[in-house]
Amino acid sequence: MAKNIHDDLEQMLKGLLANLPMLTCLVMSAIMALELRCGRLRELPSLLRFMLVSAMLYAGHYVFFLRAEAWLPLTDTLYVFANLAVYPLYLIYVTRLSVAHRSHGIYWLLAPAAVGALAVGVLYAFMPKAETHVFFDTYLYGNSLDGLQGAALWQACVHVACKVVFALIVVYVLVTAMRRLREYDKALEQYFADTEHMAMRSVRNVLVLVVVISCVSLVFNVVGRHSFADSTAALAIPSLLFTGLLFAFGYVGLHRTYSIVDLEKLRGEMRAESSNGASTPGGDAICQRILALFDEQKVFLRPNLKIDDVAAMAYTNRTYVYQVVNKQMGMSFAELVNRRRIAYAMQLMKDTPGISMTEVATASGYNSLSTFYRNYRLYDKDADHAAAL
Repeated sequence: MAKNIHDDLEQMLKGLLANLPMLTCLVMSAIMALELRCGRLRELPSLLRFMLVSAMLYAGHYVFFLRAEAWLPLTDTLYVFANLAVYPLYLIYVTRLSVAHRSHGIYWLLAPAAVGALAVGVLYAFMPKAETHVFFDTYLYGNSLDGLQGAALWQACVHVACKVVFALIVVYVLVTAMRRLREYDKALEQYFADTEHMAMRSVRNVLVLVVVISCVSLVFNVVGRHSFADSTAALAIPSLLFTGLLFAFGYVGLHRTYSIVDLEKLRGEMRAESSNGASTPGGDAICQRILALFDEQKVFLRPNLKIDDVAAMAYTNRTYVYQVVNKQMGMSFAELVNRRRIAYAMQLMKDTPGISMTEVATASGYNSLSTFYRNYRLYDKDADHAAAL
């Protein structure tokens, strides 16, 4: 009696663990669908598609771990598609988040998913029931090719090929996503001194999640699902890990407030300013005004300083300030401001022994100690030369 109760509880726990990532994706998808009606985020449809396909992926996991063989041919076909499509869909989301001019060629990354699912589905359709059962026992749950023949052997080969393609896709998506977000970071720093308070924190968190999820996916792809099929404790590891990562991914995506759309809007406004035909002083005159603001008024100590603020104080427009800083001075707006802030902070520490680092960060124009430390590591070696900028 007690053994039966224990077995029933273990089966219930196993079902919950197998179902948890899928439920997380469905809940996040429902929230995104509600947000979509508000039209708040341009890239939300891409994020929603990613979550829905992820739900399909983990539905395949759920059926697999419960050994529901009657449903396996269908769910395994959908699983192959989702497994190969989920990372390309993620890259599409990142591209919409960070790239202004996009190419439809990125959608070709979904071709392996379509081809793989088609091959698996056709083979299942022509495999006799007995051969399908042998394939399940030998390959899906045994990770072996021994004794497989005919369509079952071909089915196993297709699954192996899909694993290899999956690994290649993950590496490509990881490298490309990192590069695109890095380029977005650099573009943002040309116009803003403090990027952490504009959703760049969200963008960086997405980048961290890409690295974590990609590494975990590669590990579990090599290990194989069969390793977790017979042990509830072993199943808990990937289930809880992916549930947490998927929830964090959805949360970060829903709370992003700034993207390439906003940056392009700013650039468009600046282009309109520069083409209105108004006369303006030469670059050297604007440069002298900017340096006077930094040297005499120490405007760099203002938190959340933007290129708009400096343009207004220099009695010119943002385009000319951008050109002087990024081209004539040869650095981004963020670098100009943060070099001055760190130089000021170092001098403050010399002049005021015993001052706390929190007070130094606040006095230097930073909203948080972590932001101060990050910029300190970047610019402390050059602080002695900051006043000459």
